[in-house]
Amino acid sequence: MESKSTVFSQRIKFLRKQKGWTQEDLAEKLKISRSAVAGWEAPSKTNFPDKDTLLQLSNIFNVSVDYLLGRSDDPSPPPAKTEKSLQQRRIELEQAFKELLRSETVMFDGMPIGELDEEIIEDLELMLDHILEFLKKKKQKAASGRSEDGKN
Repeated sequence: MESKSTVFSQRIKFLRKQKGWTQEDLAEKLKISRSAVAGWEAPSKTNFPDKDTLLQLSNIFNVSVDYLLGRSDDPSPPPAKTEKSLQQRRIELEQAFKELLRSETVMFDGMPIGELDEEIIEDLELMLDHILEFLKKKKQKAASGRSEDGKN
C-alpha cells in the first residue's frame, strides 16, 4: 500500500502535467515558490501544503481534497450547495411538515394532529414559516460576518 505522501505527490504531478503546466506555472498560480511544489512532488518527502493551499489546489484542478490526499480514488469534488437546491430543500421541508400536520397517526395533546382545529394547524404552519425566516436571516447574518472578517 502506498503512503499518503506518495499518492499526494503522484496526484499533484499528474494533475499538473495534465494541464501542461511546469512546477513554476503551478507555483505562480498559488503564489508560492517552485521549490515548494517540487517538495510536494518528491515521493521521498512527507511535507504537505497547508489547509488553504490544499483547498486552492482542489479548486485549481477541480478535484476533491480527499482525492489529493489519497483518501478517495474519486477525483470529483462534492457538488456545491446551490441556492436552488437550498430553496428546493425548503419547499420539501414545508410540504413534509404540512403533510405531518394533516396526518392521522401523529398525536398532539392526545388527539390525532389531523383532527385538530384548522386554526391550530394554520398557527403551526405560520410558526414553521417564522422559523424558516429566522434561520434564513441567521444564515445571512453569519455570511455577512464572515465577509467582514475576510474569511470567505
